[in-house]
Amino acid sequence: MGQRIIFAAVAVAAMLGTAAQADHAIQIEQPSSVDEASYQPVGMREVCSTMDFGFGEIRTDCRTEDIGIWAAGASIGAFHAAAVVCRFPDLFHKALSMSGTYNLMRFIEASEPNEEFRVSSPLHFLPQLEGPHLEMLRKRYIHIATGEGRWENISESWALANALGAKGIPNHLDSWGADWHHDWVTWRAMMPKYLDEWTR
Repeated sequence: MGQRIIFAAVAVAAMLGTAAQADHAIQIEQPSSVDEASYQPVGMREVCSTMDFGFGEIRTDCRTEDIGIWAAGASIGAFHAAAVVCRFPDLFHKALSMSGTYNLMRFIEASEPNEEFRVSSPLHFLPQLEGPHLEMLRKRYIHIATGEGRWENISESWALANALGAKGIPNHLDSWGADWHHDWVTWRAMMPKYLDEWTR
């Protein structure tokens, strides 16, 4: 199978369009929602480690035990893509986070994050991260892409980029400008572009 694969945190088929037919060494895995597990300090690792979402186990399918797994997502999926790389850099090597919302406290009816939330949110756990986990994460990469049109909020993307940069974690923020909105049209343009660049 391919030399690289991407684990997609959102529905990717609609985004890829004709790029899905391109001659790239990519296998797409589109899991069912694991939102509830993603906010737990345990459980998500088991989900990530087995990667059995009806498509078969990734490394078995690809016949490569150490194949690099990428994560991608848009909107809330962008949070999940960045979070799985930050939390499990031994499993995930790269993330593409598009039009993301990264501070989820505004969706939660609580004044302070509890421990389960804190260990799930990169903005909350990265400032305290040290040791071997951080050293491994410094060998990974998170690409943050966003528009600045309707319903976009680039300050969310800057918050993640600054949190990553403060800990020496490789990342890049790419603004597509005011003509690109928080919409599938934007993500359909973004995802094939970056996958093409990553697989050259």
